[in-house]
Amino acid sequence: MGWLPPLLRQANNPKIITGKPGFLDLSQFVTKIEVPTAVSRAQGDIHPEGNPHFYLDPYNISLLAKAIYDRLCAIAPENKTLYTENFNAFTTKWKNKLSEWDKTMQKVAGKNVIEYHKLYDYFFMRYKINLAGTIEPIPGIPPTSKHIASLEKYIDAIDVIVQDVYHPDDASQYLAKKFSKPLIVLPHDVGATKDATDIFALFDSIVRRITQ
Repeated sequence: MGWLPPLLRQANNPKIITGKPGFLDLSQFVTKIEVPTAVSRAQGDIHPEGNPHFYLDPYNISLLAKAIYDRLCAIAPENKTLYTENFNAFTTKWKNKLSEWDKTMQKVAGKNVIEYHKLYDYFFMRYKINLAGTIEPIPGIPPTSKHIASLEKYIDAIDVIVQDVYHPDDASQYLAKKFSKPLIVLPHDVGATKDATDIFALFDSIVRRITQ
Protein backbone atom coordinates (compact mmCIF):
# COMPACT_ATOMS: atom_id res chain seq x y z
CA MET A 1 0.00 0.00 0.00
CA GLY A 2 1.24 3.52 -0.76
CA TRP A 3 3.97 4.91 -2.97
CA LEU A 4 7.06 3.43 -1.28
CA PRO A 5 6.88 -0.28 -2.26
CA PRO A 6 6.69 0.38 -6.02
CA LEU A 7 9.43 2.99 -5.71
CA LEU A 8 11.71 0.48 -4.02
CA ARG A 9 10.99 -2.08 -6.72
CA GLN A 10 11.78 0.40 -9.47
CA ALA A 11 15.06 1.34 -7.78
CA ASN A 12 16.32 -2.19 -8.47
CA ASN A 13 18.70 -1.94 -5.52
CA PRO A 14 18.65 -5.06 -3.31
CA LYS A 15 20.44 -3.19 -0.53
CA ILE A 16 17.44 -0.99 0.26
CA ILE A 17 14.52 -3.41 0.03
CA THR A 18 12.43 -4.09 3.12
CA GLY A 19 14.31 -6.21 5.63
CA LYS A 20 17.77 -5.23 4.42
CA PRO A 21 20.11 -2.96 6.43
CA GLY A 22 19.77 -0.20 3.84
CA PHE A 23 16.04 0.09 4.51
CA LEU A 24 15.17 2.10 7.60
CA ASP A 25 11.55 2.76 8.53
CA LEU A 26 11.83 5.69 10.92
CA SER A 27 8.18 5.51 11.91
CA GLN A 28 8.96 2.59 14.22
CA PHE A 29 10.96 4.87 16.51
CA VAL A 30 8.15 7.30 17.36
CA THR A 31 4.71 7.12 18.92
CA LYS A 32 2.25 7.61 16.08
CA ILE A 33 -1.12 9.29 16.46
CA GLU A 34 -4.45 8.84 14.70
CA VAL A 35 -3.91 5.15 13.99
CA PRO A 36 -7.20 3.89 12.51
CA THR A 37 -8.87 0.77 13.86
CA ALA A 38 -10.09 -0.05 10.34
CA VAL A 39 -9.20 1.14 6.85
CA SER A 40 -11.68 2.04 4.13
CA ARG A 41 -11.47 4.04 0.90
CA ALA A 42 -14.42 6.00 2.23
CA GLN A 43 -12.02 7.54 4.74
CA GLY A 44 -10.11 9.27 1.93
CA ASP A 45 -6.31 9.34 1.81
CA ILE A 46 -6.10 7.28 4.97
CA HIS A 47 -2.81 6.11 6.46
CA PRO A 48 -3.28 2.64 7.97
CA GLU A 49 -0.31 3.06 10.32
CA GLY A 50 -1.31 6.48 11.59
CA ASN A 51 -0.50 10.09 10.77
CA PRO A 52 2.82 9.99 8.85
CA HIS A 53 3.89 13.57 9.58
CA PHE A 54 5.65 12.61 12.81
CA TYR A 55 8.79 14.50 11.77
CA LEU A 56 6.93 17.77 12.44
CA ASP A 57 7.26 17.20 16.18
CA PRO A 58 10.76 18.59 16.77
CA TYR A 59 11.27 16.23 19.69
CA ASN A 60 10.84 13.29 17.33
CA ILE A 61 13.78 14.55 15.29
CA SER A 62 16.09 13.60 18.16
CA LEU A 63 14.77 10.04 18.06
CA LEU A 64 15.08 9.84 14.29
CA ALA A 65 18.63 11.18 14.33
CA LYS A 66 19.65 8.51 16.85
CA ALA A 67 18.06 5.78 14.73
CA ILE A 68 19.90 6.98 11.62
CA TYR A 69 23.17 7.20 13.53
CA ASP A 70 22.81 3.66 14.87
CA ARG A 71 22.02 2.28 11.42
CA LEU A 72 24.93 4.07 9.74
CA CYS A 73 27.29 2.69 12.37
CA ALA A 74 25.95 -0.81 11.75
CA ILE A 75 26.25 -0.53 7.97
CA ALA A 76 29.66 1.15 7.86
CA PRO A 77 31.40 0.67 11.22
CA GLU A 78 34.66 1.91 9.74
CA ASN A 79 33.12 5.39 9.69
CA LYS A 80 31.80 5.31 13.25
CA THR A 81 34.15 8.02 14.51
CA LEU A 82 32.92 10.46 11.87
CA TYR A 83 29.28 9.50 12.45
CA THR A 84 29.70 9.97 16.20
CA GLU A 85 31.26 13.41 15.83
CA ASN A 86 28.48 14.55 13.50
CA PHE A 87 25.73 13.04 15.65
CA ASN A 88 27.04 14.66 18.82
CA ALA A 89 27.37 18.04 17.12
CA PHE A 90 23.85 17.78 15.71
CA THR A 91 22.39 16.68 19.05
CA THR A 92 23.98 19.56 20.95
CA LYS A 93 22.73 22.13 18.45
CA TRP A 94 19.28 20.53 18.31
CA LYS A 95 18.85 20.56 22.09
CA ASN A 96 19.68 24.25 22.16
CA LYS A 97 17.11 24.94 19.45
CA LEU A 98 14.47 22.90 21.28
CA SER A 99 14.89 25.12 24.33
CA GLU A 100 14.55 28.20 22.13
CA TRP A 101 11.45 26.90 20.32
CA ASP A 102 9.82 25.73 23.56
CA LYS A 103 10.17 29.18 25.08
CA THR A 104 8.84 30.97 22.00
CA MET A 105 5.89 28.62 21.55
CA GLN A 106 4.62 29.26 25.08
CA LYS A 107 2.95 32.44 23.84
CA VAL A 108 0.52 30.49 21.61
CA ALA A 109 -0.26 27.55 23.91
CA GLY A 110 -4.01 27.10 24.20
CA LYS A 111 -4.82 28.81 20.90
CA ASN A 112 -7.56 27.27 18.75
CA VAL A 113 -6.70 26.54 15.13
CA ILE A 114 -8.02 24.83 12.06
CA GLU A 115 -5.69 23.50 9.38
CA TYR A 116 -6.25 22.53 5.77
CA HIS A 117 -4.73 19.03 5.86
CA LYS A 118 -3.75 16.94 8.88
CA LEU A 119 -0.12 17.95 8.61
CA TYR A 120 0.75 19.72 11.83
CA ASP A 121 -1.07 17.54 14.36
CA TYR A 122 2.14 16.37 16.04
CA PHE A 123 3.43 19.93 16.26
CA PHE A 124 0.16 21.21 17.69
CA MET A 125 0.04 18.40 20.23
CA ARG A 126 3.61 19.07 21.32
CA TYR A 127 2.94 22.74 21.97
CA LYS A 128 -0.57 22.43 23.37
CA ILE A 129 -2.32 24.13 20.47
CA ASN A 130 -5.94 23.04 20.12
CA LEU A 131 -6.77 21.63 16.69
CA ALA A 132 -10.48 22.31 16.27
CA GLY A 133 -10.90 20.92 12.76
CA THR A 134 -9.61 20.59 9.22
CA ILE A 135 -10.72 22.28 6.03
CA GLU A 136 -10.52 18.95 4.24
CA PRO A 137 -13.55 16.90 5.36
CA ILE A 138 -11.37 13.79 5.22
CA PRO A 139 -7.69 13.52 4.22
CA GLY A 140 -7.11 14.05 0.53
CA ILE A 141 -10.69 15.12 -0.23
CA PRO A 142 -11.26 18.77 -1.22
CA PRO A 143 -13.68 20.71 1.00
CA THR A 144 -17.33 20.83 -0.01
CA SER A 145 -19.62 23.79 0.55
CA LYS A 146 -21.43 21.72 3.18
CA HIS A 147 -18.21 21.09 5.08
CA ILE A 148 -17.18 24.75 4.86
CA ALA A 149 -20.57 25.67 6.30
CA SER A 150 -19.99 23.30 9.21
CA LEU A 151 -16.69 25.05 9.98
CA GLU A 152 -18.39 28.43 9.92
CA LYS A 153 -20.59 27.38 12.84
CA TYR A 154 -17.69 27.49 15.28
CA ILE A 155 -15.13 29.67 13.52
CA ASP A 156 -15.71 32.54 15.95
CA ALA A 157 -13.78 30.48 18.49
CA ILE A 158 -10.86 29.98 16.10
CA ASP A 159 -7.77 32.11 16.59
CA VAL A 160 -5.81 31.15 13.48
CA ILE A 161 -6.28 29.32 10.19
CA VAL A 162 -3.20 27.29 9.25
CA GLN A 163 -2.44 26.55 5.61
CA ASP A 164 0.48 24.61 4.18
CA VAL A 165 2.14 25.52 0.88
CA TYR A 166 1.39 22.20 -0.82
CA HIS A 167 -2.41 22.21 -0.81
CA PRO A 168 -4.76 24.73 -2.47
CA ASP A 169 -5.54 27.71 -0.28
CA ASP A 170 -8.79 29.02 -1.79
CA ALA A 171 -10.98 27.67 1.04
CA SER A 172 -8.57 28.96 3.68
CA GLN A 173 -8.48 32.36 2.01
CA TYR A 174 -12.28 32.43 1.85
CA LEU A 175 -12.71 31.69 5.55
CA ALA A 176 -9.97 34.07 6.61
CA LYS A 177 -11.42 36.93 4.59
CA LYS A 178 -15.07 36.32 5.46
CA PHE A 179 -14.47 36.04 9.20
CA SER A 180 -11.40 38.29 9.51
CA LYS A 181 -9.21 35.49 10.83
CA PRO A 182 -5.42 35.43 10.57
CA LEU A 183 -4.20 33.02 7.89
CA ILE A 184 -0.74 31.62 8.49
CA VAL A 185 1.05 29.72 5.74
CA LEU A 186 3.58 27.20 7.06
CA PRO A 187 6.26 25.11 5.39
CA HIS A 188 5.80 21.38 5.89
CA ASP A 189 9.20 20.16 4.75
CA VAL A 190 12.71 21.33 3.99
CA GLY A 191 12.55 23.36 0.79
CA ALA A 192 8.81 23.98 1.00
CA THR A 193 9.52 27.70 1.43
CA LYS A 194 12.62 29.71 0.62
CA ASP A 195 13.52 30.13 4.29
CA ALA A 196 13.18 26.41 5.13
CA THR A 197 16.66 25.57 3.86
CA ASP A 198 17.42 22.75 6.31
CA ILE A 199 15.80 20.98 9.24
CA PHE A 200 16.79 23.75 11.67
CA ALA A 201 15.48 26.47 9.37
CA LEU A 202 12.26 24.51 8.83
CA PHE A 203 11.32 24.68 12.50
CA ASP A 204 12.65 28.22 12.82
CA SER A 205 10.23 29.18 10.06
CA ILE A 206 7.26 27.31 11.53
CA VAL A 207 7.80 28.76 15.00
CA ARG A 208 8.37 32.29 13.71
CA ARG A 209 5.32 32.26 11.44
CA ILE A 210 2.91 30.78 13.96
CA THR A 211 3.96 33.12 16.77
CA GLN A 212 4.14 36.34 14.75
